[in-house]
Amino acid sequence: MIPDIETSTQAFVNPDCLQPTCRQYEVCEEACPTPVSLPWEFAEVTPGMQVHSVKYFPSEIAQAVANTGAVYAERVQDNLPGSLTFDLNLGQRVGILQGQVPRQGGNWQVVYQLYDERECPVITLTVYIRSGAAPTTRCPEPEEFTWNLRGLTPGKRVLGIQPFPYELSGLVDSLAPVRLERVVDNLSEGLHLDISLEQRRLMLQGVVPPQGGSWQAVFNFFDSRDCSVIVLTVNLYAAGEQPQPQPEALSAQFTYWRATPQCEDNVSHSLFLQWSISGGTSPYQVGPFQVTYPDGQVVVINQYFTGNQGTISVNYPEGGQLIVRAQVRDAQGHTVTMETRPTLSACPTVQGPVLVEIMKVNLEVHAWKYTYQPPATMTRAPTGQRPEELKVPILIVGEERPRTTPFTVQRTMGSQVTLQAPLRIEGGAYGRSFRGWLVWYGDAEKPVSYEGTTDRRRGVNSLTIRLNQDVRVVALYADIIG
Repeated sequence: MIPDIETSTQAFVNPDCLQPTCRQYEVCEEACPTPVSLPWEFAEVTPGMQVHSVKYFPSEIAQAVANTGAVYAERVQDNLPGSLTFDLNLGQRVGILQGQVPRQGGNWQVVYQLYDERECPVITLTVYIRSGAAPTTRCPEPEEFTWNLRGLTPGKRVLGIQPFPYELSGLVDSLAPVRLERVVDNLSEGLHLDISLEQRRLMLQGVVPPQGGSWQAVFNFFDSRDCSVIVLTVNLYAAGEQPQPQPEALSAQFTYWRATPQCEDNVSHSLFLQWSISGGTSPYQVGPFQVTYPDGQVVVINQYFTGNQGTISVNYPEGGQLIVRAQVRDAQGHTVTMETRPTLSACPTVQGPVLVEIMKVNLEVHAWKYTYQPPATMTRAPTGQRPEELKVPILIVGEERPRTTPFTVQRTMGSQVTLQAPLRIEGGAYGRSFRGWLVWYGDAEKPVSYEGTTDRRRGVNSLTIRLNQDVRVVALYADIIG
């Protein structure tokens, strides 16, 4: 028995390939795979700082891009503040963050859809950018005030209350401290000294040692920002006259430090230091300073101070704990060394050498003509035809006059450009009409087609693209057939 024609056809032809399709002369392709979702913790940035950071893809993301054959990326969502921009360069495998970080900090994310050559979405990449709370406002240098209490009688009990001197009370009015801390004192065991900020008075009680002497107490006054605004030194003298101090030994210690980020060339932080010195013979000199960085590097800073505070500059943008030592010398040439261990915050990092290579990209613009029959819309280059290069005036919006194709310009990576092509040009028997755009991103072998936005009143079609890598754009035209 001879099989009929329909039975024979079903035996040799896959019926799925006989389904109607808008793409002519193409073989059936497999369905797009399910996109892979990948996170990228890009950066932890400092609030209020200017940032320009370039980072390569982590190995996991770079491997996924290679495995899936992703050729271009499209931003689908972001909640970045207006002062920050983020761009993804798929060709260079880098992300670029730049701009001013808001002082209030925050957490933001940018979502990209990555496509392969078949225009299938293959990766959903979510980039996270985080920032903590804003740093405290920089504190001013505190005011110093010395309060001398003389006339204490050796061996006698004392119970006294002294109001703040007029000058000290004026400082409290203008600087508005809200709390104080005792930094150091060397009072004898039988004496007790307290300061009441609310009542603006000093209270001294106890028994003055029978041998007399001199003592000192130092207080730090802090305002509502927790900045040290007043350093009060109270000196006590027994026997009615200020004796020449004759301590057994010179001693000194750091009492306070504050590291303020500068993040400039050769200076990452300014380091404000306070100290207390007793014994020996005044006046005292503090310096030089020896700084040991976390990597073991030792630097000597030849700065000298005669008061009880000073500011030095250090340079370790990576952040970490320092060891700071300073020499103290009295009038007799006796020396001691004091030590403290301040901690630096990290400065934002920029991978400078990469920026030189990727800051500029090429925009190459052509106009091509194909033999094409209406009424279909041209959204891709017809197969089997070689294009004819046309000279067409295409305007880059923002420039004064159009450029004639073909032409190439350079623009900053991450910038956005809008091209405008005329809807109708001269040529052929009846002229030529605009049919669409083709765009090649980076090294992609296949273009992405766009219809653009038509403005018939002005007679142009516009295309807006972001230049994250080298881009080739072609405006397609076809002869109008009467």
